Amino acid sequence: MLNRALRLIFPPKCIFCGAILKPSEPDVCQMCMDAVLMDAAPPLMLSGAFFATVVSALRYEGNVRKALHRFKFSGKQSYAVPLARVLAFAMQQKGITDFDLVVSVPTNRKNVRKRGYNHADLLGRELAKLTRKPYLDALAKGRETMPMFGLRQAERRANVLGAFTLKGKPEDIAGRRVLIVDDVVTTGATLSECARTLLMHGAAAVLCATAASTPLKDLGAPQPAP
Repeated sequence: MLNRALRLIFPPKCIFCGAILKPSEPDVCQMCMDAVLMDAAPPLMLSGAFFATVVSALRYEGNVRKALHRFKFSGKQSYAVPLARVLAFAMQQKGITDFDLVVSVPTNRKNVRKRGYNHADLLGRELAKLTRKPYLDALAKGRETMPMFGLRQAERRANVLGAFTLKGKPEDIAGRRVLIVDDVVTTGATLSECARTLLMHGAAAVLCATAASTPLKDLGAPQPAP
């Protein structure tokens, strides 16, 4: 009764288009669910340096881009739940289930202080719950980096080179297949550097999953683990 009353007074809205949701639509309206989920064409799954594959559920454009900006910059922490559901669906569709634990991309400490949360951490924790895998706060940023926007691919790689360190004990990841979670993949430079850090400390393999992917990017051929 209380939930029904609350829905009447404060009707929930689609996180993408803002339409009032039907009772059968928990977070995303059916129109957006049909429209924003990517099909089987690239860039749904791409390989890159140091990681085996990256799966993205959405295209980083239009209402998806706006929703992810609200999630990342405007305090919409609750978006982590529906975004994780959409991402878990995309992973299931592509058969990405063979991993042992979930970690997330760390962000600059000053950004965490400013926003009050790490959006990738929230997304990773929700995805871990949905996939019934343990979540490990495994990575930290050892140094601050420049914003990636406007940087070329080589500049992006240089920007994050050596930026990440392992938190906790290497045995927590040694011999395990690790899934790295982030909100958006563009060139894959950040994911690649995070993966390299995990492989250096004994991870057996690294997979990646992001809520969205920018169109038209080629992450390049896989590289051997160091």
